[in-house]
Amino acid sequence: MDTSLPWGGSVNLRASSVALMMGFTPAYMTKLEELSGITAKKQPNSPSKFFSPDDVFQIARFRWNRGDVARLDKQISIAVYLPKGGVGKTTTAIELGVQFAIQGHSVLMVDLDPQGDMSQALGYDPELTDEYAEQIGVPLGLVVNHTISDLFDLPPVCKKTPLDKVIKKPYGECGPHLVPADVSLIDFEEYLSIQVGKENRLLRLMSDARDGRLPHMDTSNYDIVIYDCPPGGSTLTTNALLASDIVVSPVSLNMFSLKGISRFGGRLQRLNETFHYTPDVITIPVFFEAKLNRVMDNMGHLRNHFRETTTENTVRKSEDLSAALDARVPVSLLKPKSKVAEDYRMVAAEVIAKAIKRASKQMALPGVLK
Repeated sequence: MDTSLPWGGSVNLRASSVALMMGFTPAYMTKLEELSGITAKKQPNSPSKFFSPDDVFQIARFRWNRGDVARLDKQISIAVYLPKGGVGKTTTAIELGVQFAIQGHSVLMVDLDPQGDMSQALGYDPELTDEYAEQIGVPLGLVVNHTISDLFDLPPVCKKTPLDKVIKKPYGECGPHLVPADVSLIDFEEYLSIQVGKENRLLRLMSDARDGRLPHMDTSNYDIVIYDCPPGGSTLTTNALLASDIVVSPVSLNMFSLKGISRFGGRLQRLNETFHYTPDVITIPVFFEAKLNRVMDNMGHLRNHFRETTTENTVRKSEDLSAALDARVPVSLLKPKSKVAEDYRMVAAEVIAKAIKRASKQMALPGVLK
């Protein structure tokens, strides 16, 4: 398969990298190629063979179908949120989505931020129109024509667009899918804010879609849904928190980020008082630098005050993340052997373990559709 990406460039992955990403030996990787029929391909002007990201996710799904990967008993929804910008929120949402898909899970990522950072990081351009894209020679598939708003039944603004016309598939059918975002979400949020039951609209939509009650939108095939929330306290963010089993909060190890997680605790308390529901919280320390006393002091504060919610693993500060952002490719795919990619593998394993534990003990709560 061609390893080039729709927006240019390419990602070439050796068998040893793919084996590392999936957590098994190169010898088993050779066996898996034979079993799946998905093999590495030679690239022009290179004697070596490589897999594309699409290949990787197909192999991952093959393993999932074989029963090599533990399946989830129910669909899990995860909101990635902290009421502070600049904490690696979107990066964390994407890397978790990619890591879950590498393990064979079917993943839907939903960009709820009008800035469309998640959409842009995956190669799409929320500011392009079809006409301008044609003028400058950009593939029309990279234009954002639909957002989460188009899936709602809220006439005359929202008209129940079929899900397959809304989602993007940056890494093929078996990779994580994306509901993109653009600035039109600002207008949608204003319209949503005057609706009856405005805070539960996303929950109702996604619950109905999960249970197969919406002809235009069936999400029952997705194992995990990830919402990338804007940093403010918007109506869409409240919707995502109420629609989620878990909220993941990346915390950069500085004073302002620690204050952000404290403020978020207050918001969750108010959410519980009003709606009698809060998602479980998982706090991920990011931008970790063990050499800095300031960082280690803040890490101590985080562990002392949020020990039960904080992951054992951290995500270190790395220039590889900046390189991945410039390339518009998740670091888990661009540099799978990097230390920060390993960090995200470990953190993703913790998140999925806690999600499974949450799902196993979850009981029906009054007033909340789950």
